[in-house]
Amino acid sequence: MNKYVLIIAVMTALLASCIKTTQYGPEAKINHAIPAFELKTIEGETVSSSSMIGHNAIIVFFNTWCFDCHKVLPIIQEWKDDDPQSPTTYLCIARGQKNEEIIPFWKLNGFTMKVAADPDKEIYNLFTGGKPYGVPVIYLVDRNGILYKRILQNEEMSKF
Repeated sequence: MNKYVLIIAVMTALLASCIKTTQYGPEAKINHAIPAFELKTIEGETVSSSSMIGHNAIIVFFNTWCFDCHKVLPIIQEWKDDDPQSPTTYLCIARGQKNEEIIPFWKLNGFTMKVAADPDKEIYNLFTGGKPYGVPVIYLVDRNGILYKRILQNEEMSKF
């Protein structure tokens, strides 16, 4: 009997060591600076949290297969098109997707907003603290890099 208990204990320890646990910092909070990040758009432009300082920014996390994203992204594009002289940065980040997945979708829909892939959800997790909010999630950032509004998938999307 002791032999079986030992085997079970060893197997449990081995299996537990295989489980990947990732610790994220706290999620982005209202009235606080957005997390520091840097990524490349599909055009190869580097975009970072520091490059957004000096003008307002709208950051949208989305997926190409997300039905709600298909409704929200054209509205965000309209905001951009309605005021072409606005210095607002529109940055869309494809959570868990690669460039090969988002480039055809972006071109098909005629979107002109900056878009970048986040295949490992690193940037998404910086903003959410690893919480599974889903998509779309929209962050409104002021010219000082301070988050002043977060719109979650299930909270306020009905307003769109």
